[in-house]
Formats: sequence, structure tokens, C-alpha cells
Amino acid sequence: MKILVCIKEVPDLDPEVELTIDREKAWIGIDENSRFMMNRFDEYAVEEAIRIKENHPDTWIDVVTVGTERAHMVLRRAMGMGADHGIHIVTSEVGYISPFTLSSWIAQMAGTRNYDLVLTGVMSEDTMQGQTGVMLAEHLKIPWATSVIKQEATNNSVVVEREIEGGFRDILELELPCLLTIQSGINQPRYPSLSKVLKAKKADLETIPADALGPEDDRLEVIEVDYPKKLREGRVLEGNQEDKARQLLDLFVEKAFI
Repeated sequence: MKILVCIKEVPDLDPEVELTIDREKAWIGIDENSRFMMNRFDEYAVEEAIRIKENHPDTWIDVVTVGTERAHMVLRRAMGMGADHGIHIVTSEVGYISPFTLSSWIAQMAGTRNYDLVLTGVMSEDTMQGQTGVMLAEHLKIPWATSVIKQEATNNSVVVEREIEGGFRDILELELPCLLTIQSGINQPRYPSLSKVLKAKKADLETIPADALGPEDDRLEVIEVDYPKKLREGRVLEGNQEDKARQLLDLFVEKAFI
């Protein structure tokens, strides 16, 4: 079996540090002190591919990412976990790239490589759109399933359970080749082993300039990025418990809740 796992570099944002916005680029502010990491949803996809390989030793795992020169670090982390080969589609600068463009570039790269299974995280932590995976499946003209929480792959098909509304699950069987977007909680991603990390640092990565994959046919433009507007204000009730209870009752009456 031949597997492709799509991974993404995302900012490792400290919740204690205020997020900045680059108005010129219409995206979050990135500087030389910014830290980056592999999208955590994609770690589950990498781990699931490795577990398939453990059950099917003849499996080969490629990992691909799209990003600037710096993004090769997430490929090496995935290879430290157990992936076999890294493919870097190199872009010129940091900024927003739409799911359509991302999926188009990856599809052009993957089109002639005959992957049996393509895995992605269910979404990325920065945009949380959950669109790149399904758009990639459409570009490749293969069946797909989203929010997969369990899978069992064979040589010809894969049986999956996927989360749906209300706490229920779908059970589907898809013929290979197909694409799955992997939900968090499906597994526990392993920490890269030292021996594999050292090997990954020396490994040659395959690099493809994004410009070589054809002009962008983008269908989404980001006009502006801004901080969320504060639309409501809280009200703090003062006094002892009896006073607070009376104020709360008056408030419910005022709002016609009772």
C-alpha cells in the first residue's frame, strides 16, 4: 500500500501573548521570534498511517507540506515518527493560501504517483476550515470520508467510522484509492524516536516550487483580518446571596424569561 499524508506548519501561539495582525498581508503577524509546529490534527493522520504500516509492512508513507523554506521541519518531524519520504511544495512567502489552491497544488503533485490512501487532519488549527482534504479528493476524483474516528484498511478497501451530529457515527466502506480526514482522538500520536529523528535530519527531501505547479486559480480572497468584536458585556451581581438572587429574578422578569 502507498499512503500520502498531508501535513501543515501552523504558528505555535502562546495563549499569554496577544496575537498581532499584519494589515498589509491581511493575515496574522509573523516575525523572526514566531514559533511553528505541525498541525496537531495532522499528527493523528501521520500516526494512523504508521499504524497501517505496522499491520501491512509493505506500506510506503509519503508526507507532503506546502509552505516556505522553514516548513521542512514538520516533514522531518513526521519522518521522525516513521514516515518514509518528505515532499515540500515551496512557497515564496508566509500568508494565507486558500484550500482550493492548496488542494490543487497537492493534487498536481500526487496525480501520477498512484497513492492507494490519502490522509489529512480533519482541519488546521489556524483557519479551522476543514476544506482542503475534501477539495483534494475532488481534484483526484476519489471517494472520501470526513471526521474519521476509526479505520480498518485492507488491500482493496477501508472500513471507517466517522463522527456525525448527535453523538452518532456513520460506518462506511470505501474502495481504494480514497481519502480520509482524520479526527482527533483516533489514536495517541507517538513521540519521534531519537534514531529516526537523527535519520530524518540527514534525509534528502523532495522539493517542488509552487510556481512549477501552474498558475493559481484561486477562488477565495481574504479582504481583511480583524480581532473579534465584543458584542456583549457581562453583568456582575453585587451583595450577599439573597441580594444576588433578587437581582437575578428581577433580571429574568425584565428579559421576559419568566
